[in-house]
Amino acid sequence: MAAMATADQYPDAPRYAGTADVARILGVRTQTVTNWLNRYPPESSHPCPAPDVIVGNVLGWKWDEDAESLPRWETWRAGMPGQGAGGGRPRKTTVAEVYIDSMEQALEGAYRHSLVEMARQDPHAAAEEGIADLASDAGLSVEALAERMPERVADIRAAAGESPEALVDAVGVAALMLALAPATAGRMSASAQKAALHVRAVAEDAEIVDHQPE
Repeated sequence: MAAMATADQYPDAPRYAGTADVARILGVRTQTVTNWLNRYPPESSHPCPAPDVIVGNVLGWKWDEDAESLPRWETWRAGMPGQGAGGGRPRKTTVAEVYIDSMEQALEGAYRHSLVEMARQDPHAAAEEGIADLASDAGLSVEALAERMPERVADIRAAAGESPEALVDAVGVAALMLALAPATAGRMSASAQKAALHVRAVAEDAEIVDHQPE
């Protein structure tokens, strides 16, 4: 049986970023990018960047592969409705939507990627690593973190039995909650603090139409 051709065999062919590449660079899940494309189509008030190429049904965008940069997407995300850009009345939003988007932003993209890779090899070790990292960022021992937020720590450990993405999401939720808590906010990573600011800004400026998920 002949070996399958790979992209590495065609080094001179132009490269485009797919939705998975967009997600990795922006530090979110691929499903989030897909959701954005569905939620913000070309006719919307804040359309997603139009693809530069379509192969079959696969979308692609020009990018600086060496710099891992997608300026159009990064500019688009910074101006998302409900984040203080564009003027006019902020769109109606739900706290669940804001919470999920911010949870995904709460971890650095590279850290999310490394934790996912670790979880694919040993999910339970990755869960303990995530918990230990959270405790270190918050200036707490693992035991103190477990006492402060037992449900979140339990969620991280439970997520280890689900999928790498679920585990990383659980760590992101905990990071966001720590960044929202006055006692630990200043100790958390820049990404977590930025995500917490996003939650507060949208809560103040947008019309919230439901309750924060438990």
